[in-house]
Amino acid sequence: MKRIISLDGVWKLQHFDFGVSMGQFREDYDDSWWLEAKVPGEVHETLLNYGLIEDPFYGKNCDKREWVEKVDWWYRYRFYVPEDLRGKKAVLVFEGLDTFATVWLNGERIAENEDMFIPISIDVSEKLRYGSHNILAVRLGAPWYETLRRAGNFSERNLLWNGSYARLYVRKAQYQYGWDWAVKLLTVGIWRSVKLVAYDAAVISDVYVKTLSVSEEKAEIEITVEIDSSIDADATLKIIGECENSRFHVEAPLTLRKELAIHNFAVSVEKPKLWWPLGYGKPSLYNLHVELIIEDKIEDECNTRFGIRTVELVTESSETENGKVFYFKINRVKIFCKGANWIPADLLISRLNRNRYEGMLRLAAEGNHDMLRVWGGGLVEYDEFYDICDELGIMLWHDLNFACGHYPEDEDFLNLVKNEAEATIRRLRNHPSIVLWCGNNENEMFDFASGYGLTRPKIDFEVLPNVVSKADPSRPYWPSSPWGGDNPNDMMEGDRHNWEVYHGMAPISDYLKDEARFLSEFGMQALPHIKTMLKFLPPNNLWPINEQWLYHYHVPERVIPYMKDYGEPRHLHEYVSLSMLVQSEALKTAIENCRRRKFRCGGVLYWSFNAPWPNMCWETVDYYGLPKMGFYFAKRAFEPIIISPLYKNGIIEIWVVNDMLSDVKCRLKITIINLADMESSKTLVSEHVIPANSSSLVIKHTLADLDITDISKFLAVFDIESDGKTHRNVLLLTKHRELQFPKAFLSLEASDIEKEGDGFALTVKVGSERYARLVNVDVKENYIAIANDNYFDLLPGEKKNVKIKVKSVKAKELTLVASAFNAEQTNLKIELPFNN
Repeated sequence: MKRIISLDGVWKLQHFDFGVSMGQFREDYDDSWWLEAKVPGEVHETLLNYGLIEDPFYGKNCDKREWVEKVDWWYRYRFYVPEDLRGKKAVLVFEGLDTFATVWLNGERIAENEDMFIPISIDVSEKLRYGSHNILAVRLGAPWYETLRRAGNFSERNLLWNGSYARLYVRKAQYQYGWDWAVKLLTVGIWRSVKLVAYDAAVISDVYVKTLSVSEEKAEIEITVEIDSSIDADATLKIIGECENSRFHVEAPLTLRKELAIHNFAVSVEKPKLWWPLGYGKPSLYNLHVELIIEDKIEDECNTRFGIRTVELVTESSETENGKVFYFKINRVKIFCKGANWIPADLLISRLNRNRYEGMLRLAAEGNHDMLRVWGGGLVEYDEFYDICDELGIMLWHDLNFACGHYPEDEDFLNLVKNEAEATIRRLRNHPSIVLWCGNNENEMFDFASGYGLTRPKIDFEVLPNVVSKADPSRPYWPSSPWGGDNPNDMMEGDRHNWEVYHGMAPISDYLKDEARFLSEFGMQALPHIKTMLKFLPPNNLWPINEQWLYHYHVPERVIPYMKDYGEPRHLHEYVSLSMLVQSEALKTAIENCRRRKFRCGGVLYWSFNAPWPNMCWETVDYYGLPKMGFYFAKRAFEPIIISPLYKNGIIEIWVVNDMLSDVKCRLKITIINLADMESSKTLVSEHVIPANSSSLVIKHTLADLDITDISKFLAVFDIESDGKTHRNVLLLTKHRELQFPKAFLSLEASDIEKEGDGFALTVKVGSERYARLVNVDVKENYIAIANDNYFDLLPGEKKNVKIKVKSVKAKELTLVASAFNAEQTNLKIELPFNN
């Protein structure tokens, strides 16, 4: 029977000058003066706990801890191996070493590794001391110097966007070398678990489940079991899969040989529970239990989860004039992907855990994001990330770990890439949430922009597709993002990144010209809330714009020109509000343009959902988990049924997009608001049936039809109601700054206050007698308050219920606040009916 001894826990940790050996690997070395450090873990977190570095996220403190990257870090651990393990095969497993590692056991060097994403397994059967204590020592070389040593002196070459040229030559998370949204911070540590695995005869080394076909009545799947045997023997393999009332069972005889062998089993599952993406059905997951039995005893067993679902990437179809499309089919159903790019949620990666992931991913799901793109310059995330995406039905476009550069192609580097890709794909391939493997982020786009022409690098066109075809043929592979057409960023083929807006300073309205088949990156910067800025900026650096803003990656010279269509920021509050409004309108414009062209465009993913540290950048949810205005605009634009008005050449086109898999009856109401008196001047109501899974132009109106005589004095509000749910969209016919919104006054009520975790939830009713623009509900105190809707417009006399969750509250009373673009703040003090 297999036994696992966890070597996670408290290790010893200390730093030494780069390359200096003082016998730290020896058994008799005195480490009593070293720090205690948690494994899995990372060095910066340990140093923070001991007060040896300042918070690197506050102000410009990150510069002060650069020494951490320029010294070697040594870990040591003393552990006991029982006598009864003698005679078994014993394997030492490091699931993740960050990054340039040498490992000693009892003073003997046993392994080296230079890839953050490759686990290592070492047979230590003959090296352990049984019935005694053993000493592990791990040297993690200074990450900055080890990087430079591998890169050599190529700094004069044009090799990349973002970070140091040297990052291209090492297999460490690329964003850590600095990006245009994160400061350079090279982590170092034993960042994933360590264990000793011992067994007598054979071990189940891998289980992989591949869906071959699905229908409502039956699914055909293939289960692959990999067994590493040290004996010749007859054996029995038992496989049980269960999901609710769906169950299957396999029992098969095996003949084991002294080898690593692969065994395949075809299984029919009657009336299967299918895994569906968010919004299309339940993301059902099967629990799979596998037992290896030798001589009537369980020699090993394995438990995993998987989903029954098929995935297809469609790139050629008749929806477009040139026959080029880019959309996914899940279980043979066409899916329009709505979501964002995901980057590592913390520069200090040891802070990531299930609670952090779950808070962010549930927020994404509540925000109608059915896809996240795991960006290529980031992490292969911890297991909990993928587990939660499986559970929530969030599809993952998963880049492999390359970004924005011209990578080496020597044989040693390509072998390292191959091994890394195999490790990543084998580890993650049972997660149904992953629907695409993509070679990289913007490598071919960089080559083309840098004058290399239309390149086909070996990594993306030979190494990685070969690995995917062998290790995971159940999923499509795409060589790069973006890729397709006459250049890698062609809007007429493949996927596309639109950075003409923002980087190229094109107007937001240019999104309406984008015919992307799949828009996988676009975005706009916005400041976070002032309560967030107070957490990471010194008080005297809040306002005006200063070097601290730039250090935290705000780029005012790109944002301010867009603000001019919305207003002039005279103080911090206005700058925050206007930058958020610019971001919100940019996201809304691009998203709706893609959704109106449904399946001519197969999806839209903005940049970015989250932030890895407290910055002032593109994310819609800040580092602390507080959504910006843009999150709520995206949430509404991603609703399953939306109304999307488009004004051009004096005509208002009214589109309705239906993501439901059945026709829907809906009631459309158009309300014309005369801003001179803030009253509605005209209301039109009509009934429509919208076909399933479609986008439809339902009606056109001239301005005269709607009694609009001056576009600077009127706006139009569109409501569509179906099955008791209403989606609202507001159309401005001219620039926001050219509209004069007379002052409104908000009312505020609170009810249904309930304890929830370490905070509370409540319902807030906010109303206005006049038209209120961009109503925001929050708490005055510096707590994270997340509303189910926010920054919405209210019609004259309208009231709206908003549900709010407030986290980590340590008070007996709080102040609710409501404000709007054209309304002063209204306060309501509430007492909490429970102790915190």
